[in-house]
Amino acid sequence: SQVPSGVQNSKCEIILHLPMEAQSSNVAREPAILSTKMSKSEVRGLVTRALATVPRARGVSNHQGSKATKDLALMRLLFETLKEEKLFFLDSLVTNESVCESVAKDLGVPFAVRSVFLDNVETEEEIAEQLLELVELVEENGVAIGVGHDKRMTLKVLREWIPKIEEQGIVFVPLSEVVERL
Repeated sequence: SQVPSGVQNSKCEIILHLPMEAQSSNVAREPAILSTKMSKSEVRGLVTRALATVPRARGVSNHQGSKATKDLALMRLLFETLKEEKLFFLDSLVTNESVCESVAKDLGVPFAVRSVFLDNVETEEEIAEQLLELVELVEENGVAIGVGHDKRMTLKVLREWIPKIEEQGIVFVPLSEVVERL
């Protein structure tokens, strides 16, 4: 698969959003997910194939993964692969039991965790409210990470609000810059 031409020629930083096993079996399953039952070679193969579909990826984040990201053995296998590929990891933090940060520190893999989900509720008002929460976190902590999707409403709100937020002196940077600072 190819990166859309609008992204390929832009300043966007590309991150692989890797499907991972959820705790609930009721969650819609992707065709290929990182599973707690996988061997080292299966993990490596899945990650390699997924990265091939996302040229120029600088890092990986988890899509779902409430079961996977709390499985120490699986996360060690994933992070060993990320270290070999020189990629960072963004934990979407879909469970409070995530072991990702400790494994990243142990293996020396650049790591960050999301601060706010921007578009869990896909209304203009809710996305704007989440964006303002992100701004508050930046003001309090100096840095914050918002996770959103390339949904029409999310992009509309971002186009409208980013210039207003930048007028307040807040700077939007690629995730790799934040990962390196944490």
